[in-house]
Amino acid sequence: MKIINSIIGLLIITWGSLLLSITVHDEAYKTLMYKVNGTLFMTLGILYLRKFAKWGKQ
Repeated sequence: MKIINSIIGLLIITWGSLLLSITVHDEAYKTLMYKVNGTLFMTLGILYLRKFAKWGKQ
């Protein structure tokens, strides 16, 4: 079960990093929203890994 939770957490972090890398030319608001959503997804992925996959605790 730990492996499945780890894979899910890593997929969430990957999705967040993909959103962070999107840049829309001549649309500052859309670019900002992608960056905010990417940061949110990466934070949620890290919290998911710490809580459910028990990566932060030894």
